[in-house]
Amino acid sequence: MAVTTEASTQATNQAANNAHLEPNEISGRLRVAHFEFTQGSAAGDANSTVDMIYLPAGRVRVMSKLSYVTCSAFGSSRVLDVGYTAHTDQAGTAVSADADAMADGLDVSSAADLQMGLSTSSGVAAMSLLLNSRDRVLIQGICTGGTLPAAATLAGFITWVND
Repeated sequence: MAVTTEASTQATNQAANNAHLEPNEISGRLRVAHFEFTQGSAAGDANSTVDMIYLPAGRVRVMSKLSYVTCSAFGSSRVLDVGYTAHTDQAGTAVSADADAMADGLDVSSAADLQMGLSTSSGVAAMSLLLNSRDRVLIQGICTGGTLPAAATLAGFITWVND
């Protein structure tokens, strides 16, 4: 074996042709959106959703591992996935929803403070993901494994980079 010198796609583009990098790749601003949710007076069935926050249109890089949720105890066997709903990209192409793009199988059976961007089941939650949308994108949680209890609480923040 030999010592190698390799470069990322971005470093290669910058060195070879001084290519423009998007703000989500360099010099972007870190943004934070806070959300608070309380389930109504009736429990929601398994697979009930929580609309957390809309992220702006354009090139947005969500920093999953810098995003957190805190919750009350949802009850035995309850887990939370966090992802995005279907939307349209900048080219006009439909993008399917990805219910666990940011968090997959977070244990919300008891009260907890949880970091997103971790995979706790067979799915893969990305440490960051690029949303390049024509319109704003809804970040949504889904409770599986049982009901979403009446008066359950969920709060947190989603962190992303753009300009």
